[in-house]
Amino acid sequence: MVERKPLSPQDVVITRTVAKFGNTSYQIAAISSVSAQHRESVNWNFVSTALLLMIAVLVIGYFEWASWIQVGIAGGIIVLLTIILSSAFPIRTATLVLTTASGETQALTSRDIAGVEQVKLLIEDAFTARG
Repeated sequence: MVERKPLSPQDVVITRTVAKFGNTSYQIAAISSVSAQHRESVNWNFVSTALLLMIAVLVIGYFEWASWIQVGIAGGIIVLLTIILSSAFPIRTATLVLTTASGETQALTSRDIAGVEQVKLLIEDAFTARG
């Protein structure tokens, strides 16, 4: 089972014996592996804005405030800009996956990629400190 929670630095406490994520705690000895996975997804803010602009352009064409050629050019520019902006500014997230000895997997997700990497390193340091 994968559980996804927002990760914030004030909710995470890592000691030599315990990894605490909000209200959930794990014994370091019970964690068999830890990994950080990175993901990029579409920035839906650009897509929804483009959709509204396309509707506005179609309304302008419908009421003949502009020719259909101008509407087509404007629509093409909107689509091109949406593709460029969505590619240039994706939403990047990192997921910290903990696998316990019993096989249970917990995943905590955050847009703070450096924070997730830091938590992963702290858990690995706790592994090393325990021997």
